[in-house]
Amino acid sequence: MLDGYLINKMQIYQILKTVIFNLYKYYFTRMRILLITILFIIGSMANADAQKPIVTKTEPPNWWSNMQNDTLQIMLYGNNLENAIATSKTKNISIISSLFNQTNYGFIDVVIDNNFIGTEIVFEIKNDNKTEKINYPILKRDAEFKPKGVNNSDVVYLIMPDRFANGNELNDDVSEMEQTKAAAIDGRKGGDLQGIIKNLPYIKDLGATSIWLTPFQEMNQASGSYHHYGMSDMYNVDARFGNGNKFSKENNLVYKKLVESAHANNLKMVMDVVLNHIGINHPWMQKKPRLKNWVHDSTLCNFMIPALTDKY
Repeated sequence: MLDGYLINKMQIYQILKTVIFNLYKYYFTRMRILLITILFIIGSMANADAQKPIVTKTEPPNWWSNMQNDTLQIMLYGNNLENAIATSKTKNISIISSLFNQTNYGFIDVVIDNNFIGTEIVFEIKNDNKTEKINYPILKRDAEFKPKGVNNSDVVYLIMPDRFANGNELNDDVSEMEQTKAAAIDGRKGGDLQGIIKNLPYIKDLGATSIWLTPFQEMNQASGSYHHYGMSDMYNVDARFGNGNKFSKENNLVYKKLVESAHANNLKMVMDVVLNHIGINHPWMQKKPRLKNWVHDSTLCNFMIPALTDKY
């Protein structure tokens, strides 16, 4: 009786052992399959997102309706743009050509009809059935503003903002941008747009009728940035000329205030637009578009710094 009992107990133990092993093997295999499936889905989603066209910046950042020239070229900057296709269902606009020949850049040529009455153009950038939507702003022009222009009766006063007057010492030194170096010949001296605003009566008393500013847009360069003929952003006022907030569009409001103040003093404003001058830190130079004629070969440049420099 005792031997039989032991035999039965051993059989039961073996049976339980076998059952437990098989259950472990069964569920381990299922869990492994489930884990692999989950990882595959996550990987597929990540891969799909990685291949989706991504637009992080457009230049120009906006346009206006009822312009004299109805054709506009928009540059797109981002990732996964190579071989993409641009379309739009926005009324009264038409895409006449586009170029997407590399991952970081795309170009769209658009005609905006005079009947366009919207506030934006919605573009769809498609790549392998994945779509990125862009809401491109179209602003309304100020119909009352009529540029007067200059003529041979005008006296134009040329100002390099950094070297004229410091009207706001709080914007002299901005983090991660070249600091004021009063003693250095090619250093920044701290002049700004507020300094020009404060001296408008002085300029008018000189007999000037117009003010011509050298470039005042952002030039984020390690040294020699005072002249701003090597811009890193052609659409925003440099923080050291504005309110001191780095890379903020609010700096543009200081320039707007300058223009309004000048007009209130019957002074015209001339903007120096140098679109063929960009700095080495401009995004267009950091990752260049794949175009043969995008920049001139630097070895052909014969520019030389003048031998004599006014220390003031």
